[in-house]
Amino acid sequence: IIMPIMSAELVALVENKARFEEIGTKVSISNKHSIEICNNKYNLYSFMKEIGLETPKFTRITSFKDFDDAVKLVGYPEKGVCIKATELSGSRGIRIIDPTKSRYDILFGEKPNSFFTSYEELKEILSGHEDLPELMIMEYLPGEEFSVDLVADNGKILYMCARQSNSILASIPQTATTFHEPKAYKICEAIVKALEFDGNADFDFKYDENGEPVLMEINPRLAATMAIFKHAGMNLPYLRIKQLLGEDLPEIEPKTGVIMKRRFLEMFSE
Repeated sequence: IIMPIMSAELVALVENKARFEEIGTKVSISNKHSIEICNNKYNLYSFMKEIGLETPKFTRITSFKDFDDAVKLVGYPEKGVCIKATELSGSRGIRIIDPTKSRYDILFGEKPNSFFTSYEELKEILSGHEDLPELMIMEYLPGEEFSVDLVADNGKILYMCARQSNSILASIPQTATTFHEPKAYKICEAIVKALEFDGNADFDFKYDENGEPVLMEINPRLAATMAIFKHAGMNLPYLRIKQLLGEDLPEIEPKTGVIMKRRFLEMFSE
């Protein structure tokens, strides 16, 4: 059984799934349509609107000349905006423009790995490239991040639990806590059903200014923080393997309040 852990390899795997099956190898991946939707942030938001789910204001650009109109369309300068490369993962290609933060504020008030930038600086970066990778411009959501990890069986969620990202380094949570978020679960259920999604997935959310969960993106694969759910009694890759092998699946109620802490250790060599 092949279980992908990188978004970049999903398209190649789903397109060659039948070839793997010919040699007796199962690929833990959903259908091609769902991969095409989930792997592109703009496609995901467009799909959500089609099935009646709310989204923040958003648009897309592929050319620098459209930048000014796009940021104004989603609310700048009255509100902050977030710029994302639609097909990258691991927080690559993301920047936030907050009209309340000056260049001075960003220089002395934000950490070096901050996503915040100024309107002028981002324009300067993009201006030297007329043709850009597809970018999505959307409203900036000020709330905390969290994720919902799950296993689905062709449109039906079998296992699901949320985790709060208490601290993040290079897009990977360093501390996290399991909890339940029923409102987010309903969004996951609607999308999984509409896509007839199958397999592991990681749904990334943020809270908006009213404290409501808003879906940011979907990683249609295992996530880097899956280990926390094993300690909460819900071993996601193990359960997916049992599902693919046609074995009986146990009833599980994952524990909430389980805390994961990542720590770095020194290594020595001579």
